[in-house]
Amino acid sequence: MVLAVVLLNKPLGAAADTNDPAFADRIAAELGVKPGATVAEIGAGRGAMTVLMAPKVGPAGRMYANEIDPDRLTEIRQRVANAGIGNVTVVTATATDTGLPADSCDAIYMIYVYHHLTDPAAYDESILRALRPGGALFIADFYPTLLLGGMGVPQPQLVEQLTAAGFQTVHVLTNCPPSRVFRQYCVLFRKPAATNSASPARH
Repeated sequence: MVLAVVLLNKPLGAAADTNDPAFADRIAAELGVKPGATVAEIGAGRGAMTVLMAPKVGPAGRMYANEIDPDRLTEIRQRVANAGIGNVTVVTATATDTGLPADSCDAIYMIYVYHHLTDPAAYDESILRALRPGGALFIADFYPTLLLGGMGVPQPQLVEQLTAAGFQTVHVLTNCPPSRVFRQYCVLFRKPAATNSASPARH
């Protein structure tokens, strides 16, 4: 099994959720992560969640940590080395491509990343290609807020864009993870089992 996870830069006030063991457990449960899976984190930031997730796939599994910023890539490698974890592969991403191999992942998650995408359509298709048929995608994000200069993405917009790329919506969780400041949500998607990864479905 292979799980792909990707994180980009996190908003102010949200960093606690990207290194929260309880939230890591929730993500793993939603995605059905088991020993032997390969995990990739899109936009892994400084690698905090990568270090929490990697042990869940065990020594027979694989964790991919994807990032764009060269400094962050260095930080991830250092954090992983300091933790003594040997099943993590650090991947360089671009604004339009995850850098992950096609059909390599059982699942993907993103935490406070999606609203940073400058070309959502291209990136969504790249995620779809990286997932194996029937693979899962978990996204946590929040509605635009003046506290962060309008940063954020409405949940219906996110769902519409991922659906257009070929994903099926499994369910939407409100106030996930819980917050008294941001209007947060989580969405679980799935790549259809019959989808051809080279030709994403259009709706």
